[in-house]
Amino acid sequence: MVATQKYVVLSIGLYFGWLLSVPFNGPIIYASMASNEINISIPTIYIFAHALGLLTFGKMLKKAEHWRGLIIYGGALSLVLGLLVVFIPPVMWPFIYGIIGFCSAMFVLGWSYPYAHGIDNKSRMKHMALAIIIANIVYVVLNVLLTILNPQLVYIMALLSVAGSLRFSKLLTRVDFENIRNSNNGKLKELPVFPGVFMLIVSLLIFGLYINGGFMYQVMYSSLAKYENVAVFYRSLPYIAVLAVMWRYGNVLQKQLPIYMGVSFMGLAFISFLLLYNTLPGFFLTETLIQASFALLDLFFFTILGDISAMNGEPFRTFCFGMTATVGAILVGGLLGEQLMIIGERYYLFTAMFALSAIFLTFLIIPWMFEKINHIYNTSNDKETAIQQTKMEIFQNIFAAHSLTTREVEIVEYLLQGLTNKQIAAKLYVSENTLKTHIKNIYYKLQISSRRELMHKVLENKENHSLG
Repeated sequence: MVATQKYVVLSIGLYFGWLLSVPFNGPIIYASMASNEINISIPTIYIFAHALGLLTFGKMLKKAEHWRGLIIYGGALSLVLGLLVVFIPPVMWPFIYGIIGFCSAMFVLGWSYPYAHGIDNKSRMKHMALAIIIANIVYVVLNVLLTILNPQLVYIMALLSVAGSLRFSKLLTRVDFENIRNSNNGKLKELPVFPGVFMLIVSLLIFGLYINGGFMYQVMYSSLAKYENVAVFYRSLPYIAVLAVMWRYGNVLQKQLPIYMGVSFMGLAFISFLLLYNTLPGFFLTETLIQASFALLDLFFFTILGDISAMNGEPFRTFCFGMTATVGAILVGGLLGEQLMIIGERYYLFTAMFALSAIFLTFLIIPWMFEKINHIYNTSNDKETAIQQTKMEIFQNIFAAHSLTTREVEIVEYLLQGLTNKQIAAKLYVSENTLKTHIKNIYYKLQISSRRELMHKVLENKENHSLG
């Protein structure tokens, strides 16, 4: 793993570890609320503010260079406000966590740019799996510490994860992603128009699946509360195990596999919850299936959002759509779950049936979504192929007229890409002196004396080609 990819993985992995442990329905925030007798649902306030922040910043920010400010200020404010919580009265916590929700939205949107352009599409699933594994390892460690240490102490330890994330984010901002983005041969060129309708459908798919996440937090976890002592140690095991498999084989697996498997496991999870409700075997089976399901779905949607961002060149808007749908669905699912729990003893039956209906509808959307993605890929590749063919015709017109050798043609292409003599010599495995001799011969044959004149020569032939 190169340094850039390491920074991308560790920055989000450590930050998400803190999110899962504290504000995003984390055990630390619930323990802190219980010890301070806070009756207001701080996680609900945080999730609502986070979704609102995603919408606000995703729509408001248009320039890609804003990503550095977003990721640094978002991470730094999360850390500062998190520390502030330790020193202020608990009555102020809901307000502070509302602001933290906006700050975390800034961080995620800022991170989306290096994620889209710093990791290639082929290895994206593998790297994202590792990032989510790191987040869950942080979650498990803090969860275990919470059983033996004071909640406030564990809360402060959780903030160390944010500090570590901020450190790697700072290193990330020093990388020139614009050059990486422009020099990645073989990557898809950006689409000229943002695929708004397509992203709306994808967001609806995400919403339909993740609304079950809200049911899981509100209904299923509440129903299995008597096994909570076991769940603390078991819950993350199947989640991490599935991600470990995806990390190991992520480069060779088809990207459709996680969503099909994830939706299937989710359906089986709610069936087991329906049939084995309130039993120990039911707890283990349901937990294993639901955790495996969300491991696969989390991985799929983060991967596909990165791929789409790389294609359309607008990661802020892409993640605005996708992440708002995710957190919004969990929020709505939780609120619906609360209402379902008050209808009587058979609430678990209604919950399972509602969830299975949502899963069925998503199966109708999945084939269309992949057909559309394939169309985008093929369209982009066709355009890129046409561009490359035009460039080759222009080069051939120049080279045929001036009898350049194969090696000289290769050197000209590197010169036009803006590579230095040292870089070109390294690629060709020759000394700089040998390269200078080749360049001198090229200039002599083309009757030019500089790179600038070489560029003019190409442009002249391009204009002649267009007129022709």
